[in-house]
Amino acid sequence: QTISLNHSAAASGSSQFSSPDMPSSKASPGARGPWSDGETSALVDAWGPLYLRRDPDPLGVEDWRVVCSAVNAQRAAEGCRFNRTLVQCQKRVYTLKDQYMKELAKGRPASGWRHFARLRAFLAASPPGFVGKRPAASVKKEKAA
Repeated sequence: QTISLNHSAAASGSSQFSSPDMPSSKASPGARGPWSDGETSALVDAWGPLYLRRDPDPLGVEDWRVVCSAVNAQRAAEGCRFNRTLVQCQKRVYTLKDQYMKELAKGRPASGWRHFARLRAFLAASPPGFVGKRPAASVKKEKAA
């Protein structure tokens, strides 16, 4: 018996093994438009614990798929038709981290930006309730007397 492959599907990079639960960056062009607060909250809530667990390594593809699935579950709950892609989720995290750093640079004790506190829990030097992201401490050796 001969098995024939559909070369056009293989050449286009599409996969018959992708599922809605595991979005692929090549599966569709993805949703367009601004991110809702619900999507952003779902993104941060899914990404943050994985980010702390993987420190200092970057998230792997499977981790990003989990994050993307959480975002797309939120989108479905909001009645949105198209899913966010893995790359869109990665870019949104990059944008959020950049905005967080800008807010920190302002030097104010409290930020009016709605996602600041949520991100601080994962990006602060000593996040409450987590052991993880800590800057390298400068250790001063004492002279023996």
